[in-house]
Amino acid sequence: MRYITLFLLTIIQQIFADNTVVLLSKAKHFLDQNKTTEAIKIYKKLDLNNIVEAKYNLGMIYGFGINGIKKEKQKAKYYLTEAASAHHKKAPYYLAMLLSGEKDANKTKIMLHVMESAVSGFDKSQLEYGKILYDLIKTEDAMVWIQKACNQGNQEAQKFLKNNL
Repeated sequence: MRYITLFLLTIIQQIFADNTVVLLSKAKHFLDQNKTTEAIKIYKKLDLNNIVEAKYNLGMIYGFGINGIKKEKQKAKYYLTEAASAHHKKAPYYLAMLLSGEKDANKTKIMLHVMESAVSGFDKSQLEYGKILYDLIKTEDAMVWIQKACNQGNQEAQKFLKNNL
């Protein structure tokens, strides 16, 4: 009986995972067609199931006003913080970018978000973190992070290295 229960649970999990992939794909399709309100509905449904990619996408939509959606900074911060807490590799970087525009921005918190994203492997944050280190202390550590971004094909990082070596 125990094996049957585990087997059924595995099947249910696979169905849910497949459904999640289909819904994420459908939402992306809506975004590509400028049907952002339809995409938001899907992402909010997925958010209820704690799907990290949905949280990230909602944060991006609200944070940057994608496809004409009104920017809502509080919603963006909420969703990007949720995605970052769940270890989405890009979310901390974009959260830092959002926070950096605030009048009383906490520079330490912003730096920690950029570093977190850099460590997770996001090339834009690796470049940004490296540039911050370079501006502050011009160490080899800075160049290591910029090189990591270069290794992922980041053209801005390649240009930076070329101009600063």
